[in-house]
Amino acid sequence: MSVFKPVIYDGSLQRQLYPGDVLGGAEVITNNATVGSTTLPASQLISGILNRTGSTGVFTDTTDTAANIIAALVAQYSYQQSPTNGLAGGNAVQPGLSVRLRYINAVAFAATIAAGTGVTLGANSATVNASSVKDYLLQVTNGTPQQTFAVNQTNGSAVLTGLTQFQTAQLSVGQLVTGSGLSGNIISIQSGVGVTLSANASSTLILNAATFSPTVTITGLGQGLL
Repeated sequence: MSVFKPVIYDGSLQRQLYPGDVLGGAEVITNNATVGSTTLPASQLISGILNRTGSTGVFTDTTDTAANIIAALVAQYSYQQSPTNGLAGGNAVQPGLSVRLRYINAVAFAATIAAGTGVTLGANSATVNASSVKDYLLQVTNGTPQQTFAVNQTNGSAVLTGLTQFQTAQLSVGQLVTGSGLSGNIISIQSGVGVTLSANASSTLILNAATFSPTVTITGLGQGLL
């Protein structure tokens, strides 16, 4: 872990941060006035503050997919690729990166938060009480952008083959794998050959479309009344 200390420019002079100084940012409040249940787009999940209005009864907000959250982060920020990200020619988000979301439930009905594909809800995440505000921590657990490749799989085996060296270079350990007869995460990569999953395939298929997705964990940090 690294600790960063801001530097203040007081006129033309540079000095350390002193008690009483106020850090100015560029925060915005994003509004979502959908009546009833909806999917929260990635742009709102990484916006910092989400004001949820509109509903006239209890409702469920489902997060966008982890793939879309990673794509939104890549589009908004600049990340330097590294071999651990699994990309030979593109950007990825370093695992461990986190952003805060303040979810404001401005209506008199409770909200249920559900997870999109690739998203895991941590403790204390599933409910935002009526007329309450809740803070969330969104943490990237695998930041390699989503890819879909044709693989060969065997029923009862966790090994997928048929991938080229270029394709395996686009993948990383920890990615979620989905497709017909497939589930689990990548636990190892065989360059130019394929990958091994955390779960066996449930069917034998040739050139099956397998989707390799990033993963994100969203954890509730606490809530209170407005």
